[in-house]
Amino acid sequence: MMTMNRSVLWTLVNTVVVLHLVSGCGRHGHDHGRPKSGPVRLGYVGGPHAAALYVAEEQASRGGHAPAFAGVPFNASGDIGYALIAGEIDAGFIETAKAAALLRSVNGLVAVGAVTFPYGATLVLRKDLDLRLDGLAGRTVAVASRRCRLLHQFLADTERHGVNPSSITLAPMPFDHMIPALEARKADSILTRGGHALLAVAQDHKILYQNWDVTGDDECCPKTLAQVELVLVTRAKGVGARRVKALVSALEAGSAAPADILRAAVSVRTRIPLAVLEPFPVASFTALTPEQQTELGSAGTVEEEDDHDCGREGCDH
Repeated sequence: MMTMNRSVLWTLVNTVVVLHLVSGCGRHGHDHGRPKSGPVRLGYVGGPHAAALYVAEEQASRGGHAPAFAGVPFNASGDIGYALIAGEIDAGFIETAKAAALLRSVNGLVAVGAVTFPYGATLVLRKDLDLRLDGLAGRTVAVASRRCRLLHQFLADTERHGVNPSSITLAPMPFDHMIPALEARKADSILTRGGHALLAVAQDHKILYQNWDVTGDDECCPKTLAQVELVLVTRAKGVGARRVKALVSALEAGSAAPADILRAAVSVRTRIPLAVLEPFPVASFTALTPEQQTELGSAGTVEEEDDHDCGREGCDH
């Protein structure tokens, strides 16, 4: 009996699910594409990158007016993509690489905003180790790529401190695999971006080196999407341009709050101590530029609301 690689099998299963969800049929297809009233159902994964969302929710609760969105928590941004396609939510924050793949493979989705966080170059040491930079010889350091600007900056800085770069064992892996590698003791330390470093420190791992002056202009830290950690994706039909505009405005207002307010909101919602958050910048939300939308593969715009009632029988709109 012929066997099939598990990853190939899951790819086929996911493809079938996506095709089924995108195609839709009958009344559900019409309801899926019909603009709705009320707050936008916004999918998100809780954590430091949700700072603007947390503060925007607080601002809406104090403002005495109808909120622009209702937050729907998820455990992973990949689940948000499926929920968005299925019409279970109206918009959602998805990790940049996953958002780009989704936008290029599924029609009818539009990227409208982004959560940004300074790249930085941060070496995070596993929580059970007690080392200095000069103790990295023979140790395994997870890196995004041997050609990554973060690595170039790190090696230059460590060499100035008397560390021989060739004595360090480099283990290339995606950024989102690095913290699990620390937890599983498959890496002694990770060289990662600022946003991932904050998440690692929140899990009690330790910072050994940090340089916030790194700028993006390569494969692991692209210039156009500089510092974009999450992309706000919505549907072109069925949500409505005015509602999406109100959502973006609410998140921008939340992001404009002072840094101490943003950190306090994150601390309350995530239980991450302020002492962990304070050495780091805060995540910011901003609308995407046309150049960034093009880089992500986002085409088209969110359509305006249609007052025609497509809920009745025989509706062809």
